Amino acid sequence: MGYKYSDPVAWIDEDRKKDVLAAYHDGYMKSLVISDHGIPERTPVEASVVYPTGSTREEQKQVVDRAEQRNLKVIQAVIGAQCCVEHYRSQKVIGTEDTFVVTVEVYKEYTAVSLLKAEGSAYYIKDTARISMRAPVPENEHRFLYHIAMNVNRIKYKNGINPALHPAMKVVLAGNFWDEMTRVKYMEERLTDCKVFSYKPAHALTLGGCLFLRKYGKRHPVRVFYDEFVYAQCTLPLSHLETLSPERQEEYWRKIRAVSQKDEKFYIQNYNAQDYLDVYESIQRDYPCFSFYYEYGSKKTILTTEVQNGKCVTVENIAYPDKCGWKLQEIEQKADEIIRTCINGKALSDDEIVAAVYSYMAKNYKYTKEARKNGQFPENTYSIECLLSAGVCSGYSLSMVFILRNLLQIPTSYVSGECIQTEIHNVASGNHAWNAIETPKKLGCRYYDLTFDLGGSDFGYYALDETQMRSRGHFIDGNERLLCACR
Repeated sequence: MGYKYSDPVAWIDEDRKKDVLAAYHDGYMKSLVISDHGIPERTPVEASVVYPTGSTREEQKQVVDRAEQRNLKVIQAVIGAQCCVEHYRSQKVIGTEDTFVVTVEVYKEYTAVSLLKAEGSAYYIKDTARISMRAPVPENEHRFLYHIAMNVNRIKYKNGINPALHPAMKVVLAGNFWDEMTRVKYMEERLTDCKVFSYKPAHALTLGGCLFLRKYGKRHPVRVFYDEFVYAQCTLPLSHLETLSPERQEEYWRKIRAVSQKDEKFYIQNYNAQDYLDVYESIQRDYPCFSFYYEYGSKKTILTTEVQNGKCVTVENIAYPDKCGWKLQEIEQKADEIIRTCINGKALSDDEIVAAVYSYMAKNYKYTKEARKNGQFPENTYSIECLLSAGVCSGYSLSMVFILRNLLQIPTSYVSGECIQTEIHNVASGNHAWNAIETPKKLGCRYYDLTFDLGGSDFGYYALDETQMRSRGHFIDGNERLLCACR
């Protein structure tokens, strides 16, 4: 399936594997990450780059040199603070009422705290403080955060910002340092007269860079990326990857690469049945289409053993069922139709997209009425194939992950647990599934149970915290509570 993008922007890291490439999806009217695992081999010939705010000319030259080593032709550049502001403007966190905004960008070598002022429709950098402190080891973390908060206050007072005239000033964060919500909450506690926002901070600069260059750039190159697993190249919060050990996290990514390359065999390191199931389930919950490559229809993936260098090695012989390709294409087309209907030609924030998709699904889908066989509904009702007809709780939860997380890159997680209450939509007490979603205007994640809101318009299970879910008889499994709590 081809995805048409324009205005590609790259963040060039010293480590090639940490390069980030983003571009603007013309159909979905939002910028998306193409890859945060390094620049793909099939890169655009022309691309723009992000310069860290406060960087010297020599440092900027190094960025361009590294980009050219990645076979990128650099056509223009944008400063990190302006990228950061555009990212949060697109999420409608920053509005026309915000004359001043502070950005905090944590880089490897230093941290940049900048004050930007609105002039007309654009924000210009008024002042920047370059703090010569690297991201700290855990025991020095509070000192590091305190120093950042102190510099935010200092840059405000230095430039004569009167809190009485600019109450609840916005402070927006960029850099993967802010992926841990405890750090963001610390900043909130220190900056009591400000509103602190952290949303997809690891990608804020490249996503915002695409938007900035669409508005103010001189050139707008277009590229179509062909990749069946293109949405597996972006790491988002609320991933089940976080529940795995470091060794199994590596297996998680190796397996995804193997499937995206259509490898027929996958060699499993130090096979353990429980670990194998944990990795498979984590991938399937993060990328619901994954199961189609393994077990769609009658052709199944099987495990065998081979002898290599005198040792027995477990081998996964991946099935790639004949019909899975066209079925997945049919499902992707349906998901694409839902997204375009919900967006309706408008550039929406992620909050607005979640509301539109949730409302559409609740209005247009029902709990399956297909007959049970041996206590089970048909297989298609438990997977994203339910988008083509109707499903059960797991099917709808996976569908929300597929649409929101995989296609629109909104942090969304499949949540399993126990539901204890009277039957609603044929959902009785017992095992149940719903979603955790992180959006820009809500610090941390909230819970959404589409199954219980099917057929309605006055939603009782939309954007609830865990206490509210428990009061409605929803109890989350232990591992997934930890996953959601980290954000």
